[in-house]
Amino acid sequence: MTNAKELEIQLIRKNVSKKALAQALGISEMALFNKLNGASEFKASEINKATNFLRLTRDERDVIFFAS
Repeated sequence: MTNAKELEIQLIRKNVSKKALAQALGISEMALFNKLNGASEFKASEINKATNFLRLTRDERDVIFFAS
């Protein structure tokens, strides 16, 4: 399950819009919205792209995308 709140905190810290993140992931803003709200899951390739785009550490990535 994705920790959407932590992802949004990282977006603010990095001064990145949700639109820019969606574009970096190659998905629509609606698809990103669905992923943030738990209606769908991030694919492994999207997690990798987001990690690189936001320059997340492994710990940050794990807190966001591999929350229990």
